[in-house]
Amino acid sequence: MPNLSESSFYSFINFNRLTSFLFLILLIGGLIARTYKLDLPLGDWHSWRQADTAAVSWFLNKHLDLLHPRFFDISDIPSGHYNPNGYRFVEFPVYNLLHLTTYKIIILTPFTFKYPFEVAGRLTSSLMWLIGGVFLFYLLKKIANQKLAFLTIFFYLYLPYTIYYSRTILPGPTTVSFSLISLYYWWLLKEKSKFRYFLASLFFTALAILSKPYAIFIIGLFPLFITIKLIWQKDKKTYWFILSGVLSLLPFFWWRWWANHFPTGIPANKWLLNAGGMRLKLVWWRWLFYERISKLILGGWGTGFLLTACLSPFIKKKLSSSFFLFLNSLIGGALLYLIIFARGNIQHDYYQIIIVPALVVALGAGLYTILEIIFNSTASFFSKSVALSSILIFIIFTLGFSWYQIRGYYNINDLRVIKAVEKLKTSIPPQAKIITDYQGNSLLLYHFKRCGWPALTNSIQHFHHLGASYYFTPISTPTSDELVKMCHNIKRVDGTILINLSSCNYVQN
Repeated sequence: MPNLSESSFYSFINFNRLTSFLFLILLIGGLIARTYKLDLPLGDWHSWRQADTAAVSWFLNKHLDLLHPRFFDISDIPSGHYNPNGYRFVEFPVYNLLHLTTYKIIILTPFTFKYPFEVAGRLTSSLMWLIGGVFLFYLLKKIANQKLAFLTIFFYLYLPYTIYYSRTILPGPTTVSFSLISLYYWWLLKEKSKFRYFLASLFFTALAILSKPYAIFIIGLFPLFITIKLIWQKDKKTYWFILSGVLSLLPFFWWRWWANHFPTGIPANKWLLNAGGMRLKLVWWRWLFYERISKLILGGWGTGFLLTACLSPFIKKKLSSSFFLFLNSLIGGALLYLIIFARGNIQHDYYQIIIVPALVVALGAGLYTILEIIFNSTASFFSKSVALSSILIFIIFTLGFSWYQIRGYYNINDLRVIKAVEKLKTSIPPQAKIITDYQGNSLLLYHFKRCGWPALTNSIQHFHHLGASYYFTPISTPTSDELVKMCHNIKRVDGTILINLSSCNYVQN
């Protein structure tokens, strides 16, 4: 590992003594940042996806059945097949089990929340993100140094994009966390072929891939490159790596085999690859590298640190070859992910949570490089002060301009409708099925806690025949106007309309 000169900008403090304290402060600050608007109903950005994830946790709370995850949408919209049981076979419900566990703990505490289930989901993601950060920090300490580790974790915890998405009710933050934990143990296994490191690398890799198979793009290349190097050196640890890699994939293959028994619960997913033929075309470069990475995640200004890490020869010369391999593995995996799942990444900005480890490690390396060059130069004190001030401005602008893009994500745009649903759902029997005429968004089904259809894709008679007994719309529509004339059991709250279809002559005829 590189030795920093006494002229280094870190030499004025005893960093080893302050490491634990400063790191703890960073983590506490990161957790506090993620409590912003913690106790709000589900309805923020990408609430439809969050609602589907939260629904799986809700059903697990009613009946702990990990092999048959369910949600409230029984329509044919997600999979193309009518799904009367509401099956939801996407990722294995690892996150949902953690969500449920957090919820059980919260309701036992003296703290009172208006939306404890949503709070539990957000806290689960936040805590998992912080745990992943701890392992990333100690991995970087081992393969680089603790100064670079600190700079990296700062970005990991405080980029506005990561603050928002690492507290959403989605499996992404848990996936990233397990991926970083697995990388830590892969490195330990490379250093010492101990059985406990073998088991840990296998276990956390399997959990990461079960949580979301995209984890392979975070984890995959690093142990693969190490394995190739070990094979070249004819090292006996090669067998540990190969065995751990193969065994860690088996639970995922089993889950996919099991899920294929329930095709009605598997959403259409081939479009994620390259629907519309956008891969590597101008629209792909613009949306992913300008709109998402540069503008949304890095606020424009952070791109300079990223380019420094990718282009500067300093990293390869001054930092360990292990760190160089780690950085390039993360960047390579991120690029493969963006290329393979081109349309998914263009369509949804929460998909980029998978490339955050690559981005923050590169940002940390870039900032570390710049600071080392400044403080180890022979420039005057004034010149160094100007350079440092410029770097500080870049960091502030990175966070500030990114926050400007992200701040609207916290807004609950459908709060009026959600409040109306909370008042109306007591009028509906627990087992009743409902149509929420909401353009295919399953958010209102989640708030009603009733199974049903999130869009009116056929006639009312058709849905009534399938078991629908209520119709809800947040605004007046031609269908609702016609039903109002034909039905006598109608409730109105804040401009929304709930109709009991059993009271409608229109339906009965």
